[in-house]
Amino acid sequence: PPQPREGGLFGREEELEKLHELLQSGKNVCVVSGMGGIGKTGLVREYANLPECTSLFTGGVYYIDVRDRENMAGEIIALTKWRFKADLPANLSTQQMVTACWQQWKYQTENVLLIFDYISSLNKDIQSYLPPNDLVFLRVLMTSRETPDKRIAEKLELQVLSEAAAVDLLASIIGQERINAEPAEAKLLCYELGYLPLALELVGYYLDDEDYQDLSLLAMGDKLREKVKHPSLSPEQVPGGMQAKRGLQAAFDLSWEELKPEAQYLACVLAAFAPSPIRWDFVTRIYQQLQGESFNHDDLKDRWLRSLRKLHLVITVDKDIYNLHLLIHDYFYEQLKQHLNFSQIKQAFCDVFAVVASNINPPINLITFNLIEPHLEKTIAWWENKEHIKFAVSLNGLAWLYHSQGKYNKAEPLYLWSLEIKKCQLGKEHLDVAKILNELGLMYVCQKLYTKAKVLTCQSLIIRKCQLGIDNLDVAQSLNNLALLYHCQGQYNDAEPLYLRALEIRKRQLGIDNLDVAQSLHNLALFYKNQGQYNKAKLYYLQSLRIRKSQLGVEHSDVAQSYYNFAFLYEAQNKYKKAKKLFNKALAIYKKELGNEHPNTQNAAVMVKALYIMELLHCNKDTLFTILEALAQQANLPELNTDTALTLLEQIENNPDLLSSIRKSLQQQTEASDDNT
Repeated sequence: PPQPREGGLFGREEELEKLHELLQSGKNVCVVSGMGGIGKTGLVREYANLPECTSLFTGGVYYIDVRDRENMAGEIIALTKWRFKADLPANLSTQQMVTACWQQWKYQTENVLLIFDYISSLNKDIQSYLPPNDLVFLRVLMTSRETPDKRIAEKLELQVLSEAAAVDLLASIIGQERINAEPAEAKLLCYELGYLPLALELVGYYLDDEDYQDLSLLAMGDKLREKVKHPSLSPEQVPGGMQAKRGLQAAFDLSWEELKPEAQYLACVLAAFAPSPIRWDFVTRIYQQLQGESFNHDDLKDRWLRSLRKLHLVITVDKDIYNLHLLIHDYFYEQLKQHLNFSQIKQAFCDVFAVVASNINPPINLITFNLIEPHLEKTIAWWENKEHIKFAVSLNGLAWLYHSQGKYNKAEPLYLWSLEIKKCQLGKEHLDVAKILNELGLMYVCQKLYTKAKVLTCQSLIIRKCQLGIDNLDVAQSLNNLALLYHCQGQYNDAEPLYLRALEIRKRQLGIDNLDVAQSLHNLALFYKNQGQYNKAKLYYLQSLRIRKSQLGVEHSDVAQSYYNFAFLYEAQNKYKKAKKLFNKALAIYKKELGNEHPNTQNAAVMVKALYIMELLHCNKDTLFTILEALAQQANLPELNTDTALTLLEQIENNPDLLSSIRKSLQQQTEASDDNT
C-alpha cells in the first residue's frame, strides 16, 4: 500500500481502532464512508501501514486506487491473475469472471486485505462483485462517499475532526509558532473550514507557501469569505505534500454530478436556509409554496433527501432535523445563485418564514429559538421590499424571539422598526400596532423602564378597548400587563383591580383550566406574596401550578417559573428547605429548556447558591444581599446584577478566610445589637 500521510493523522485514533475491530467481524466487506474531503483515503492508508494491520493480515495487504479507473471488476480480475498466476477462461461474462476469481482466493490460507479506495457508487453492480461470505481468510475494505447497505457490509462513517485535532492538523503544516501567535484566530479559522481535513490541509499548504508565510491567520479568515471558490481551497494544482488529488470544488463537484436534478433542486432549497439546523417541516412548506398541488412529500423525503444523505451531503441532527456542513452549505449556495429558480426559492423562503414569525408563541425554549432565529435573520437580510407588511411581521417575530431569551438590546430596534412600518401601512389605531406596543411595553417592564412601559401599555390598552370592547382577551392581556407594571412599581392599589379584571375576563372566555388563566393566577400569587398575604398567595400558586403541569407537563419553563416564584414564598416564611427544593427544580428545568445563559436560569442559579451561603452564615436573604452589595463596592464591581452576585457568592463559598471574616462581622453586629437592647 502507499505510504500514509507524512506526520500522521490527527484525531482519528478511535476510528482506526474501530476499523481494526470491524475487519475482524462476521462480514468480510467493510466500507469507510463520508462526505468528500472527510479523510477516507488518509484513514485507510494509515491503517494499511499500522503494525496491527500487517500482523493481522499476514497474507498481504493490497491497495488499489480506483478513482480514475472506475472498474472494480477489472481490478479484481487483474489482481487475481497477478496474485495466483491464474489463467481465467476468456469466454466468461464479467460477473462470471469475478466469481471465478473469488474461487481462486479460496485457496488462500492466510488473512488477506484488499483495499479498493474511492468507489464512486455502491450500486447493485458493485454489490454483485463482492466476495462470498465463505471466504473466511479474505477481507475487502472500500472507501466511498455513499453509505453502504448494512446487510452486506460493515460500515464506518467518518465525521469532521474535533476542534483540537483540527488545530493540530493545521499546526503540523504551518508550524506551532504561528498557532501560538494567534490561538483564537486559529480556532476560528478551523471552525470556518468546518473542521474538514481536506479544507484544513489545503489552507495549511496555502499558508505555508513562501508568498503567504507572513499572512496572519486573521487575514486568512477574511480571505476565505469566498469559501469553496478561494484559490486556497480549490487550487489549480494540489500541493505535492498532500494525498488528495483534487481541491474542494472538484471534490464537491463529483458528488453534485451524481445527483439527479430533483435532488440538486432540494440542495438549492436547503442552501436558502442559514448554515444552522433545519426543521424538515420548514422545507416542505417552501415546496408547497413553490409547487402547490403537484408537491409530492414522499418523493421529496424518500428519494431526493435520501440521495443527499446517502452521499453524506446532509447531516441528520435529530428526527426530522437536518444540517449541512459549512462548506457544503457554501457550495450549495453557489449552485442556488446560479439556479433558474433562485428568485422564486428566495421569495418562497421569505414568505414561509413570515408565517413562522407570525405564529411564534410564548414561552420559547432554547431548542425552538435555535431552530428559528438564524433563519429569520436570513429572511430579514433577504427581503428586498423593506416596507412590506410581511417584512414587518418577520421583524416582530425575531424581536419576540430575542425578547423571550432576555436579549433586549437586540429585540428593541426590531420592535421599533416593525412598529413604524405597521403604523405607516396599517394606521396608528390598528390592532397589529396595539400588539407590538403591548410586547414592547412588557419588555420595558422586564428592563425596569417603567415610564416607557406605561406609555406604550396604555396606548395598547386604549386601541384594544376601542376596537374590541372591554371583555376581549387582548384587552385582558393589556390589563394584565398594566397591572404587572403597577405591581413592579409598588402601586398595589392600582394593580390589584386590573389583575382581578383580567382574570375574570379570561375565566369567562377560556374556562378555568386555560394557560392564560394560570398566568393571571400566578401574577396574583406573586402580588399577594409581596404584600405578605402568604395564605392567599399559596392558594393562587397551587392553582396556577396545577393548570400548568396538566397542560404543559412537568418539564416546561412555565412550570419552572411557578416553582421559582413559589420558592420565594417559602423563603419569605423562613421555610428554607422547601424553598431550596423548588429553586433547584426551577433551575434544572430552566437549564434544560432555556440554556445556561438565559436570565431566568441565572436568577435561579443565584438563589440556589444564595440559600446555601445563607445556611453557612446563618443569615436571611436581605442580610446576605447587603453583604454582596458591600463586597461589590469594595471590589469596584458594577451594580449587583446576576453575574456579579454569582461571582461573589462563589468567592464566599470557596474562600474560607472570607467566609470566616463575614461570620465574625455578623456575630459582632448581633452582639452589639444585644448590648443596645
